[in-house]
Amino acid sequence: MIYVNLNASAIYNARGDIESVEGAILDIFEWEITADEVNLAVFELERNFQKKEITPEIFQKEKAYRMHAETAMRKISRLNADLIAMIPQMLIGVDENDCITHWNEAAERVTGISHKKVIGQPLLRCGIRWNWDKLVKTISTCIEEERPIRLKHFNFTRPDDQNGWLDLFVRPIFDDKDKPSGIIILGSEIAD
Repeated sequence: MIYVNLNASAIYNARGDIESVEGAILDIFEWEITADEVNLAVFELERNFQKKEITPEIFQKEKAYRMHAETAMRKISRLNADLIAMIPQMLIGVDENDCITHWNEAAERVTGISHKKVIGQPLLRCGIRWNWDKLVKTISTCIEEERPIRLKHFNFTRPDDQNGWLDLFVRPIFDDKDKPSGIIILGSEIAD
């Protein structure tokens, strides 16, 4: 099934900065799952053809359809990546296994940590110097209560070792059964 929802909405603060974005970002995680499903379907289609369970005509039609779907998903995936890059706030995506799936340029700038070092790693090992106890409790509450939570004036240590403050928004991500399957952390650095 191909699912596209680009109707994103944003909440802005008094300075005009985006505080939270809903809609398109949630689809980023769903597309990764769907891409895997399409790849599996193409594999099964080829296996069924080799077993002569389908005709060559059906095989060609199905393969063309699936390849078209895969191309469309790559375009959507690229669009989602571009949307993430455009978000001026720190964005960190975490899957149901507590591993980092997304880390945008703003997250690199705010933390001084490259996405190459953290993608696929557990969130707790990402190296951000902030109040982990408070964040872990917030994430647990966010997932248990299935609701977004905002942390105002959240203390962290900047890359230059100076004290800094973030306005964080922690939001659960839901799977196709409406169960929490990860989180998004969106953060804005607060000027001193």
